[in-house]
Amino acid sequence: MNKLNALLEIGCEEIPARFMPGFLKDLEEIAQEKLRQERLVFSKVETLGTYRRLTLYIEGLAKRQTDLEEEIKGPPADRAFDPSGKPTQAALGFARSQGITPDQLVVKAFGKNDYVFARILRHGQPAEKVLASLFPDIISSLYQPLAMRWGNNDFKFIRPIHWLVALCGNKIVKFELAGIKSGNKTSPHRYFKNVGTGLVPVRFGGQPQGLSLHSYKKALAKLGVVVDQNE
Repeated sequence: MNKLNALLEIGCEEIPARFMPGFLKDLEEIAQEKLRQERLVFSKVETLGTYRRLTLYIEGLAKRQTDLEEEIKGPPADRAFDPSGKPTQAALGFARSQGITPDQLVVKAFGKNDYVFARILRHGQPAEKVLASLFPDIISSLYQPLAMRWGNNDFKFIRPIHWLVALCGNKIVKFELAGIKSGNKTSPHRYFKNVGTGLVPVRFGGQPQGLSLHSYKKALAKLGVVVDQNE
């Protein structure tokens, strides 16, 4: 299986109803933009939620970033090599700063002069690792019409955050934001009596495919939560 599904659920105190459509649209657009910036190929992004949770679902996510080949411009060629072709301190220092050897430098025309370039192949990181920094970045980038602080941290959000569900396939995407550690536990409906109080694990029924939008909705329905307001 070459693709994964990923999910981010932001659990917070009640968001005013008038802000929900804009929040969900903003969440979708920001997620798509940042996934592309991070070279994470995906099939589809969906957002859904209630007044106490905002959910981002990513379908068909590549297991790794695509590789990136960069050309980094260095000093002019006539400063990088002496008349005999031997690399100078300028070339040695530039190569060292890019983690390559001087013989890996290439000379290319740039404007009216020749320069040395370092060709760097950056191998893609696992999706889970990228999401660990991408998810909090997405949350921090959301437009906040009525931002507030809480506790002892400087982070602002429309309402205090109480839990974060972050999953990639069957793994927890680990990060911390505003003093809250991500995990796989969500909150049932506040008046749902069958599961007690506090946070409970999101259970996907042991499906071999693991996380899917259908399994997520079904898991929350068992906790008394209709997370898709279009249903």
